[in-house]
Amino acid sequence: MGEKAGTRVFKKSSPNCKLTVYLGKRDFVDHLDRVDPVDGVVLVDPEYLEDQKVFVMLMCAFRYGCEDLDVLGLSFRKDLFLLHYPTESAMFGKLQPGPENTGKACGVDFEIQAFCAKNVDEKIHKRNSVRLVIHKVQYAPEKPGPQPMAEPTRHFLMLDQSLHLEASLDKELYYHSEPISINVHVTNNSSKSVKKVKVSVQQYADICFFSTAQYMCPVAQIELDN
Repeated sequence: MGEKAGTRVFKKSSPNCKLTVYLGKRDFVDHLDRVDPVDGVVLVDPEYLEDQKVFVMLMCAFRYGCEDLDVLGLSFRKDLFLLHYPTESAMFGKLQPGPENTGKACGVDFEIQAFCAKNVDEKIHKRNSVRLVIHKVQYAPEKPGPQPMAEPTRHFLMLDQSLHLEASLDKELYYHSEPISINVHVTNNSSKSVKKVKVSVQQYADICFFSTAQYMCPVAQIELDN
């Protein structure tokens, strides 16, 4: 008889080891009309609890600035306390930092926070609290979409000649860590020489905060010499 596959459980304990949170998964899917419920187990030492209560929160944090800008008491992070995953809440996501950026990336985080206190308004102490990061991920349609393709053409001044480039992907949807296959075809009807072809993957994000802005950052790139 073959061995049964083990069940993976995510566990995190408070520094004083009096409070422990267990989750069966950390990725919760948004199915457009509903979101997977966040369920788990909280284990607490009854002798330590005494007249205190155990509070569990689902917290959404939006970081919109670098850590090195958190000066003079100004924090570029906003914590939103939620009791459940609203269907309209943002997805877990990070803005890919550029080569010159350091610290934590801007984006949206979700985390489970459990702590012991007499009431919910008390100051939360790290020694008797647990913070466990979880992810709200987006539903991916099962039906494949159209094959992405672009065909730019460059015309040269004073020359009745053109350079045509055709680039296409084998599919529309890719998962994390999945290789991206790119087909590139160059038709050079000009007297110009094509010495190099550069292919890059760029992340775009529309950020609506003080004003609407678009963020763009190269994620990966490759250059091919002729």
